[in-house]
Amino acid sequence: MNKNKSCKNFPNTFTYNENEITDPYEIVNKFNEYFANVGPKLAEKVPSSSLTFKSFLDNQNHYESFFVDPVTEDEVVRELLKIDPTKSTGIDELSPKVIRQIAPLIKKPLVSIFNKSFTTGIIPDKLKRSLITPVCKSEDKCLFSNYRPVAVLPCFSKILEKLCTTD
Repeated sequence: MNKNKSCKNFPNTFTYNENEITDPYEIVNKFNEYFANVGPKLAEKVPSSSLTFKSFLDNQNHYESFFVDPVTEDEVVRELLKIDPTKSTGIDELSPKVIRQIAPLIKKPLVSIFNKSFTTGIIPDKLKRSLITPVCKSEDKCLFSNYRPVAVLPCFSKILEKLCTTD
């Protein structure tokens, strides 16, 4: 994303319930409120059903649990080196370029953290946070409903996800 371009086009005034909002703090809070409520509002529109999620699963491959093999230092370093160094810094403020450069130095603690996450099923809270940027999806830039959220995740969240899904 071209941050400079999006900042130039970001309006100073938003419309909410026919009221104009100019206070930046209030604008940020209204974006948060709007994005946080999109899912629940869509869920209200889904018709209720007596079917459970299990009725959609193939009975031949029904498992009660799943297992993720422990990761190795080589796997972690390989994924760290795949990070695009030009990507944005997340909420953790760790540059992908720097993470790539120090990959050999941080592989041991990351292997420990990732494997602990796999065995306990717990993802560290810091890896669940993201930096949300509103991106306009239509012409009227003064309406919150014309924006979609784009999340920039911490690099380590992306690596954990890739290691969990790698064959």
